Amino acid sequence: MPAFSRSQTNLIVYLTSFFLYNFARVLPHAVLTVILLNKGMSVGQIAVIQSFFMIAVLGFELPSGLLTDSWSEQRVYELSLLLLALSYGLIMWSHSFWILSGSWFIYGISSAAIGSSLETYFLRQYQHNESLIKQFNVRFNNTKL
Repeated sequence: MPAFSRSQTNLIVYLTSFFLYNFARVLPHAVLTVILLNKGMSVGQIAVIQSFFMIAVLGFELPSGLLTDSWSEQRVYELSLLLLALSYGLIMWSHSFWILSGSWFIYGISSAAIGSSLETYFLRQYQHNESLIKQFNVRFNNTKL
């Protein structure tokens, strides 16, 4: 078994965790509609609630990248995990249309921050090696669901 450098080990752990995160994020979307229907939401309300996720991702992609630049990748990543836990908690316990919409919005912010924080970490690690950046981008894109 070949010995991996710390950077290679970090990359393997990141790509594996990113795959599992995306798998855990995408798979439940198939049952979230059923959960929302059980909470008394109409199909129209579900569409509005889920649109809050995309609005947040689009609106917070750039700010989360700027926050990553001014703070650190680790801090933004930890914040995104806290936001993810908060959104999941709100989704589990709430039956209110507005709280569920807000929780999907928080979920979108978390998703934007997770992507920008860890991706930035590795791009900074490889900033002086174009070949490694290309390899990272190929592996990263192949890991997405």
